[in-house]
Amino acid sequence: MARTALALLLALAVLAPIWGENRALVVVVEHYENVKDIASISLDIGHAVEILKLMGFKESQIKILRNSPKKSQIKSAFRSWLINGSSPGDTVAFYFSGHGDRIIDRNGDESDGCDEFLVPADFRYYSGGYADRSTSFIDDELHELIQELAGRKVLILVDSCHSGTITKGMRDLSYATPKFIMTKDQQRCTRAFKAIEIVEDVKGVEYLELSASQPDEVSWSLGGKGGVFTYYFLEGLRGSADLNGDGKITAREIAEYVAKKSQQLASSTSSIEPQHPHVEGSLASRDLLSIASARPSTEHNTPQVINKLDRIVQQSNFRVEINAQSQYRVGEYIYFNISSPKTGYYITMLSVEPTGKVILLFPNQWNRMPIRMSSSSITLPSDAVKPFKYKAKLPAGKSYIYVFLTPKPLNYQDKYIGGILEAIFKTFQGEDAKNFVRMLEKDLRAIGIEGPRGENDYGAGKITIEVVE
Repeated sequence: MARTALALLLALAVLAPIWGENRALVVVVEHYENVKDIASISLDIGHAVEILKLMGFKESQIKILRNSPKKSQIKSAFRSWLINGSSPGDTVAFYFSGHGDRIIDRNGDESDGCDEFLVPADFRYYSGGYADRSTSFIDDELHELIQELAGRKVLILVDSCHSGTITKGMRDLSYATPKFIMTKDQQRCTRAFKAIEIVEDVKGVEYLELSASQPDEVSWSLGGKGGVFTYYFLEGLRGSADLNGDGKITAREIAEYVAKKSQQLASSTSSIEPQHPHVEGSLASRDLLSIASARPSTEHNTPQVINKLDRIVQQSNFRVEINAQSQYRVGEYIYFNISSPKTGYYITMLSVEPTGKVILLFPNQWNRMPIRMSSSSITLPSDAVKPFKYKAKLPAGKSYIYVFLTPKPLNYQDKYIGGILEAIFKTFQGEDAKNFVRMLEKDLRAIGIEGPRGENDYGAGKITIEVVE
């Protein structure tokens, strides 16, 4: 898949930012001019946006084309938003929900003699039932656009049929009827079906293609829920698709989860059939929850953040002891033993990474409620909490671990305080990191004001660990 004169170069340097920005384009065709509309497809918009946000995209980085987007509008938005709005090193995503079909291949690049295409709102037929190529968004055209995304990570998420029909199944609460609009081109595509080919031979692009079903299957849309693929993609990404319990969710796990849920639907009604998402690409085994993580800030905030956290530790009423190895190799599991002279206090645990990123270790997505010190010591991670493994990973360097014990829980996992979700951890970078530490300081001061003697009734501790390759 695919993502000079000196005066001109200087002009470009002034106009272009040092970094581009992660970008996502959501295209949902709610109304067609010449093809039957798809039931409840409008619900895919909100679901797709939520999926992208869980992956790490900010809402300001997501552009939506809805209602009746024409082919020219889709291509124009792809170029202006995804290509021109990003730079090498960024992550871009293209999500499409609508009909899909096949058309006779003209340039001989398809082994089965047919191109796959996405169906824009202005798609039309020629007389005789053949597809009008000029209104079909053919995979070759998408491939050409992706070639201009060299150096990016490119995510292609498609909730449509590639089975040779311009269809998604239509279902309400009582029945389901797939609607096929067969083109004459499709009737001539007699060889084995295959998924939409849009990413072959694009150099310099890491990519993931995740589509709703296998080439010979129907994709369904459910009344009140929207596309089966998108609906269960979101449900799985919220945690249900972590099938091996490692705190990460890959595209392959999403595909397996969606297949399982669609099989359950098919078993409960004879009106629909199971669908099995198609996955391919170099990013297929990457954690989707961190695939669009923000770049390290160009402003190096690490000293500021650490200095403020150190002051907060020094102002604590009692000290917390943290024990761990001083050094870990990449891939080793990390455990922390926390000891406190007081019990019954709630744990908030942070890590400041070599890049300046602040990670909220506890509470987290799996342990949403703050952990309470029921005894004088506790080991984390452990069976005392919902189990997971915390593994040393790149970048190498020193990380600073902070633990705060408070008489009241500081539930930052559920409280909106900025940041993004990476795997099961809420993370903060740049200004978000500084703002988070300011909020922590403010909350701890409030605890002191409420204390019986106006003292800082919280405990704190710090330890340094180093990750080496």
